Amino acid sequence: NATELAGKTAVVIGSGRAGAAATRLLLAQGARVRLLEKNPAATTVDWPSDVELGSDADAGALADAALLVPSPGVARGHPLLVAAAAAAVPVWSEIELAARFLTCPIVAITGTNGKSTTTVLIGNILRRAGHRVFVGGNLGTPLAAAVTDRAAGAAYDYAVAEISSFQLEWIECFRPRVAVWLNLTADHLDRYAGVDEYEDYKAVLLRQLRAGDVAVLN
Repeated sequence: NATELAGKTAVVIGSGRAGAAATRLLLAQGARVRLLEKNPAATTVDWPSDVELGSDADAGALADAALLVPSPGVARGHPLLVAAAAAAVPVWSEIELAARFLTCPIVAITGTNGKSTTTVLIGNILRRAGHRVFVGGNLGTPLAAAVTDRAAGAAYDYAVAEISSFQLEWIECFRPRVAVWLNLTADHLDRYAGVDEYEDYKAVLLRQLRAGDVAVLN
């Protein structure tokens, strides 16, 4: 439960943009963070004392973990993800974590091509209509930053997010108010067994939609 992270240990794999944004959000919720990298000594961010740096090759990194947040570049076969499944440790992508704290509607855009252009276009349309809009996701600023922005006093009417298939691999409750699926062509076949598996993960974007939500399909 997103409201029960205070005092718990959350493990984040990867300290790039998504991992760093997830770490900041988790810290803001009172969690202790174990931030894992291939080379922890190369991490340049001066994290506070409640961030423990470690190696993603450490088989014991999940000890006492209440949550695991892998960065999008971490493949599903990573040993810690396999271990988390075996130990019933919840695994959430950064967008799943963010969505559990966001109060504004999410407009999510996926597809093989044109995601960034469409995301910026929708963001600009909403801004021209007078709304306060967060634009990011796989494009630029991670969605988790919208949560920490709000905590800092920046209120958004909408969050417009480019969403990749990698980000949709660890979703439970992520629910956009508007889901846009632009297109699908063969891509990322170094990560997926074939186009069908790639398509299946794209389709996760639509899984949580409810009556009254909007799906825009090609």
